[in-house]
Amino acid sequence: MKRSWWLMLVLILCGIVGVLVSNGRSPLRLPLATQRPQVGAVGDEDADFYQTVEPQLAAAAREADSVAAMGERRSRNIFALRRAEGRLEDRLMAIDRATGATGVPPRFASAIDQYRQGADHLRAAIEQGRSAFARFDWENLDAAVRQTRQGADLIAQATVTLRNASRPPNPLGMTRSISIYDAKVSRQHRPALGTRTCYNQ
Repeated sequence: MKRSWWLMLVLILCGIVGVLVSNGRSPLRLPLATQRPQVGAVGDEDADFYQTVEPQLAAAAREADSVAAMGERRSRNIFALRRAEGRLEDRLMAIDRATGATGVPPRFASAIDQYRQGADHLRAAIEQGRSAFARFDWENLDAAVRQTRQGADLIAQATVTLRNASRPPNPLGMTRSISIYDAKVSRQHRPALGTRTCYNQ
């Protein structure tokens, strides 16, 4: 009789275990707390910073490349150029707010330094370009176009540097070199500056 009770108890326990396993739950494992995605196995602060800044920085790289390309091909569509410059400035301001509010984690400091240099180049070039265009000063306009490209390249490189810094260290102590084109703002054929007076749509 006692043996029958033990057998019945074992069968009941087996049934409970089977139901739990079929529902995707294990009776031998405590439920795991929901984990926030982390960057390179570090704290939440670095992860929050990266997830806030990286999309804005990548978008700024695309907008900067677009503005630089319009200048290089001598676009006469001033309205489109001003809209592109406005979108770029919106991105730069968003990054400035994100990097100035709580500071920059040390691991991302190099990327943000590159970003700030690029942003300074871009803002100065846009100001110089507008002034030169109003005066029909083609020499200074050419210089503004070149400075815009320099700023765009710095923003693109900052994006790559930020992404590299987010990765966990290589177990072999090796660092993978990533080119500026991994920032997805590559330019396969960059047009020459051409004649100063030749402006095409």
